[in-house]
Amino acid sequence: MDHLPSSFKQVKPRAVAVTFYDHSRTVKGGLCPPMVCEVKGDLMGECKHAYYIVTWVSDGRIDENTDSYTILKSTVIKMRSQK
Repeated sequence: MDHLPSSFKQVKPRAVAVTFYDHSRTVKGGLCPPMVCEVKGDLMGECKHAYYIVTWVSDGRIDENTDSYTILKSTVIKMRSQK
């Protein structure tokens, strides 16, 4: 699993789904309008400005495949707990 960046405070892990605004660039380098994205995973840490979430995929061929996301709090539309 990825290590928590030093600027983040570790929190008790909990499964969450976070809906947030993200952005991308056009082929020519211009900004596209914000798009709504969602990440589901374990909330592992947070700081004043962001959440740190770790996700994983297991499809039978790969035992564990993890990825981590830093999501700015100012872009979050909603966060809900997962069971």
